Order: sequence, then C-alpha cells, then structure tokens
Amino acid sequence: MKRTLLTLTSVAVLALSGCGGDGAGSGGGGLSSDEQTVADNLSKTLREEEGGTISVSQKEADCIGEDMATGVGVEKLQEYGIVKDDLSINKNPNEVTMSTGDAETAADAFLGCTDVQAMIDQGIGEQLAGQPPAVKKCFEEALTDERVRSILVGTFSGKQQQAQQELVKPVMECAQKAMGGLPSPEGQ
Repeated sequence: MKRTLLTLTSVAVLALSGCGGDGAGSGGGGLSSDEQTVADNLSKTLREEEGGTISVSQKEADCIGEDMATGVGVEKLQEYGIVKDDLSINKNPNEVTMSTGDAETAADAFLGCTDVQAMIDQGIGEQLAGQPPAVKKCFEEALTDERVRSILVGTFSGKQQQAQQELVKPVMECAQKAMGGLPSPEGQ
C-alpha cells in the first residue's frame, strides 16, 4: 500500500510537470517576430504531446507559448537549450534547469493559461479509482494551488525531487491516518 501511494504521488508530480491553473494568462499581442515564432513553436510542441497525462487546447498552448516567449524571453530559452538558434524547439522546459526567477515565470505561464487543478483532479480520480475515498481526499487536500505552483517551479529549476517531497510527505501522513496507519517498511 505504501509503495502504491508513493507511485501515485509520483504520477501526480509528473503530471504537473507536463503542463500547468486558471486560464487567465497574459498571452496575445505585441510580440516581436522572434517571440511569435518561438511562441508558435512552443504551442505546437505542447499540442503534439497531447494524449499524455495532461492535454491542452490550442488556445491554452498558444497562451503558454506566448507567456514563455515574452516572460522568460527568447535569448534565455535559447541559453537553457529549450529553443535552438533557428527558433525551433529543442527540449521540453521540464528537461532543463532554469533560474528560480525564470522557473517561476514558466510555472506562472502554465498556471495562468490552463486549469491544471481540473486536470489533476481528473488524473487523480483515474489513478486512485481502486483506493478508498479517504486516500483521494488526501491528494486533493495536499494539491493546493500554492503547492502545485511550488512543484512546477521546482521542476523547472531542476529541483524536482525536493518538489516531489513537498507533496509526498503530506499525502503519506494523511493517507496513513486515513487508513488507520500503514505497516512500517520493515513489515512489508
């Protein structure tokens, strides 16, 4: 049971690192030619990854692309290796280590352009289908907007393990209480 919860927690964290909140990103207008090209290429890449744990609409992908291109900037995206010199996409943002400030900007782009909480709720519902309702409630309570943002920032800044621990600990504590205590690792 403990391994199952750890696996499910990991799935939730990985789902978060794929995309990210509330549909209110800045997006649109006033982009330079290079920014628009990068935004379009990021959007296309996000849409091509559809079918995974998280999928985004064209509008959401465009918003994320625009916010990343203008917020982090074309030069920084190139420095991180996300964008090539020809402005095509080289790597997924969660495959690089950004500065904390740029990681916050990237996380805000995802959170501002999508309804990550709804995607997480759906994913958790599917992953926890066979678990007691109390365990699902632990995930829902642990995945606050603040914690989701922290996980995304940690993922984009190369601190995914630390970010994952921010989720694992409260979920495990809650689940242990909800299940009346779990066997110790020695007892498994």
